[in-house]
Amino acid sequence: MARDTLPSIRRAAVRLFGSRWFDTVSVAEICRQAGVSNGVFYRYYRTKDELFASLLDEFLERFAADLRTVDGPTLPGRIRSFITVVTGAAPRYAGQVSMFREGQYRNPVYEQRLRAVYIETLERIYGRPVSEAEYLYLLSGLRFLATRSLYDHISSDEKLLERILLHGVFPGESGEVGLPPADKPGEHRPETARDRLTEAGIRLFGERGFHTVQVSDIVREAGYSVGTFYNSFDSKEAFLATIVGEIGHRTRRYLSEHAPAGASRWELEVRGMWNFLNYFGRHPQYYEIVREAEFVAPAAVREYYNAFDRGYRENLTGYPEHSRPVVANFLMGTSHYLGIEVLFSRGVANAEASVRALGALLAAGVPE
Repeated sequence: MARDTLPSIRRAAVRLFGSRWFDTVSVAEICRQAGVSNGVFYRYYRTKDELFASLLDEFLERFAADLRTVDGPTLPGRIRSFITVVTGAAPRYAGQVSMFREGQYRNPVYEQRLRAVYIETLERIYGRPVSEAEYLYLLSGLRFLATRSLYDHISSDEKLLERILLHGVFPGESGEVGLPPADKPGEHRPETARDRLTEAGIRLFGERGFHTVQVSDIVREAGYSVGTFYNSFDSKEAFLATIVGEIGHRTRRYLSEHAPAGASRWELEVRGMWNFLNYFGRHPQYYEIVREAEFVAPAAVREYYNAFDRGYRENLTGYPEHSRPVVANFLMGTSHYLGIEVLFSRGVANAEASVRALGALLAAGVPE
């Protein structure tokens, strides 16, 4: 029986870390789910953080082994193999993927290690170095689709994705897209108690995180009583869901207001990436809030992405309706991971050059 305790602890931890935010999971809870005493846990790990890091390392090693199986006699064959491995990771590993997503967020070194594995795989596929823009184009949409398949049941179409990666989303487009200097988004002027509480929540959750902020902190920041808070919101979790919805609404409105009239769908996408970077560059706390909300208010985060998804699908008239969910989420993922690299990982030195390079790849793909 003793030999089974370590696997039991690790399985219980994956279940809990895969469904809950790290800070809300205790050693005692892991042990209860594993059916062992707290003392047994400390025979193997000094801290919860040490166990978490061990599980992240294990997942990364397993997924790297999967990527090493990517092969094929032709570039299209290798690309198909790559698509299968990346988009299949979420259903294959489920809770481990959720856990690893939080690990990347908490400790960027895990994203850097995963990035190195991905780049090695892509360079083996192409038999040459890949540029930063090529790396983002070939991978971002697939990663996003994999995550959406886990949380939102968005399925992939491997043949369509192969065509997109090799030939572009908007093949044949060319020219120069105007990327104007970033302007300052309009200030939000709260008029009601609910509005002022929302603004206070955005500031505090963005600075300190959801779990460290109490309702008393929010009402103190907004200048109200606790009773006023509960007149507007049923709970702190419902309050967070409202904030996520407001962030999505503000972002979509900004992008819509700054979309150039009369532009092609390709031009709109390139300009949209640029405007997205500008907007989130001024509001980096929005990303922090939505990311943490995945584990606290998952229904609100699903609707946040679904609202963007619906807007994309309506405008992708060059694709048949059954193909639009894949194309929409591929494009959403490209902007999402570009934003992470520019605003958080600092992996992109020149944002404008990267947007232009990605625009060219959206029109031509990454051929041999």
